[in-house]
Amino acid sequence: MPDGRIAFWGGWGGSMAFTDLDRGVTITYVMNNMGADILGSSRSAAYVQAIYHALGR
Repeated sequence: MPDGRIAFWGGWGGSMAFTDLDRGVTITYVMNNMGADILGSSRSAAYVQAIYHALGR
């Protein structure tokens, strides 16, 4: 996760919501296949990394 003013919340199954106030980005992830994860998952982490990479950050 980058430094700065960031708020996030993970949900049952691997869903998550992520807001980066310093960069003006909000990312959410809801899967269509329930996993055993409680606070986010490796899938949601890869999703966030890919978005930041696409944004050049």
